[in-house]
Amino acid sequence: MFSYTPSIAARALHEAAESGQTVKLIDVRSPPEYAEGHARGAISMPLGSIEPSRIAAVFGQGAGVTEPVYLMCASGIRAEQAARKLKNLGLRKVVMVDGGIQSWLSSGLPMQRTSRIPSIESQAQIAVGVLLLAILAKAMLLHPVFYVLIAVVGAGMIAAGISARVSLTALMSRLPWNRAPSMDLPTSGRRPA
Repeated sequence: MFSYTPSIAARALHEAAESGQTVKLIDVRSPPEYAEGHARGAISMPLGSIEPSRIAAVFGQGAGVTEPVYLMCASGIRAEQAARKLKNLGLRKVVMVDGGIQSWLSSGLPMQRTSRIPSIESQAQIAVGVLLLAILAKAMLLHPVFYVLIAVVGAGMIAAGISARVSLTALMSRLPWNRAPSMDLPTSGRRPA
């Protein structure tokens, strides 16, 4: 049986929270992913441990029953799995954040970080950049003009890893086939709990 889960754009959810509406946002990624950076105000509840009783303990008995609960992950896959699980356990007011944290980041919305270690993606970018520059140093002995491109790519990867401002995943999330339709946030006029 097909079950539709409503979704909302990251910016619309943020604007709703900023306007004083109650936003019960759950990040279903792993604790290390959450620590690397999460949407401001999101509560960590990994996919494997998300349960209606935990949601009720954090947000109150109406969460997911009479009031919407918003689910976020990296791109939307785990949030969809969490939504399915919660619906099977009786919660009906579950809304996914379109594009997850990738969409949140690409929209320039506020993030919180609880870890000082660079993200896995940043570490990979730095490693690739260092490797390319090492190859360049070796290749300069053979034909320096041909390998200028390696220097440009390597320096760009290192800069992206250190600054965390340019991300391949953020760029990919902007492609049309990675966007899903969204729905408007219901207006309740309530303030965040």
